[in-house]
Amino acid sequence: SGGNSSSRRMLRRGSAGANDQRQPRHQRSVRASLQPFRSPPPQQQDIKKNTTGEQLAMVLELSNLDPDSVGQYIADTLTYSSMTPDADSDDDEEIWSVERVIPITQAVYTKTLGNMFGVQQALEALVRKNIIYYDVISFSWTFSSRGMTQVEIQDCLPENILHMVQDKLKLLPRQLQTAMALASYTHETISLDLMFALMLQYSGRHKRMELKAEEEEESKSNLQKPPSWDSPSQEVPLVQLEALMQLANKEGLVLKDALAKNAAAKNTTYRFAHDRIREAARASVPEGEDRDLMLLDICQVLLERSGFMVHRQELLTSKEFNFATPGATEEEEDTNWMLFTSVGHMNSLPPALTDKIQVAELNMAVGKISTSKGAFADALVFFRTAYSQMEESDRWSDSMYAFTLELLNNMTDCERSLSNYESARNHAVEIFRHANKGVADKFRAQSAYISVLYEENREGSLWIEKGLEICESYGITGVPVQPTIANVAKEVLAFKFALKGRSLLKLMEEYPIVSDEFVTAHIAMMNVMIVTAIFANQ
Repeated sequence: SGGNSSSRRMLRRGSAGANDQRQPRHQRSVRASLQPFRSPPPQQQDIKKNTTGEQLAMVLELSNLDPDSVGQYIADTLTYSSMTPDADSDDDEEIWSVERVIPITQAVYTKTLGNMFGVQQALEALVRKNIIYYDVISFSWTFSSRGMTQVEIQDCLPENILHMVQDKLKLLPRQLQTAMALASYTHETISLDLMFALMLQYSGRHKRMELKAEEEEESKSNLQKPPSWDSPSQEVPLVQLEALMQLANKEGLVLKDALAKNAAAKNTTYRFAHDRIREAARASVPEGEDRDLMLLDICQVLLERSGFMVHRQELLTSKEFNFATPGATEEEEDTNWMLFTSVGHMNSLPPALTDKIQVAELNMAVGKISTSKGAFADALVFFRTAYSQMEESDRWSDSMYAFTLELLNNMTDCERSLSNYESARNHAVEIFRHANKGVADKFRAQSAYISVLYEENREGSLWIEKGLEICESYGITGVPVQPTIANVAKEVLAFKFALKGRSLLKLMEEYPIVSDEFVTAHIAMMNVMIVTAIFANQ
């Protein structure tokens, strides 16, 4: 006794080990001990509704337990008797009273401050230390050293809740520890299939490292030593991984989501049962080269499964970039989180381990996804990171010209949306200075530039003057800064003269659709000026 199974049995208050002649006594539920301290039913002000009265969310405030409640919980958890539910008990030795567990209560409360999850982890830690153990003779939980003081028991507990969970994880099979560490750096939920792919990538890298090390060493023996069962390079079959995750589920570390009918086992999804467990799994891999390489393994798998490598060219053509399949059902995997997770890891890795161009492209991809969802501040962070990844000499090179142009256009739009007008103008000016492969290359920046000038000074005419200067580059001349009625009447007369005796419908049939980029930009620029002028009441 005293291992993980005993700890699990203690918290679940099972009757494993009892013989046929000892029927388990009705156990008071843990929920019963928490009954007085439940949050009351939410009042009207706790329910968030939209304008139509539809309930959006319910807010519940849950506080930590006080010392008396912690003591009652511990006493209820440890109590075990052979009596039937309706019988009275006079056997104090088998009934754990609140007074009997005072030293344990004081030590546990000092470490956890009444956090329910922490209390459970502290009790399991005491079981691992054999301070509390299950007596198979009396079929009850026993306090090994009743003379121990609060301080002595407290010294037996880890420093905090995180360390308690870490100690528990260390007792798991090494392959399960690796799987949970990999999962902790991915999504809130992770499928067994994805976890299997991560494990293959992780073990494959270690196998390549071991082979390389063996080639570099001069071995006296020609015999190759097979890897041990828990070696990092040892591949874990899908069936074995599923069994390991079931073990984690039984230990209360992960929760298993319900499978759809007839769904394959590889589609089973898991989530960490508590944030502290995920934090402990992350902390199990110390900072350094090993962790960096593990994060790189995760990124490679996620990017491959997200389709990023296939859709990279869409970065240069699509204004709104999103990998999610249109009309995707809830059952279909949304791959956007894979990109966001990957970009977070890639940005944290040392430059020597990553390809700067790939990191820049990935940042622009998630920036476009953020823009499409209206998260301009987040998008701008990604765009700026992408810009900083490129060397100044490479930004406008032939190979990076289209990417840099698209990136700066997105940065300009984001800066303008966030009212960072000076930064938006600077980005636009950089495009004016370097974009030289087509007249349409500057159009998007010119449009944003005119809008920025108008937003900065709506009452002035600077935006009109600069806008007309840009229009002149498209061959639009003769438009006055302040048109008069006479100017308008003159143009109306010119239109009437040009269209005299001609049918508009006939003209529309005869004239081809404009395909020349210069003419298209010419019309689009006038449209920008007209729309802005309408807003400015000009």
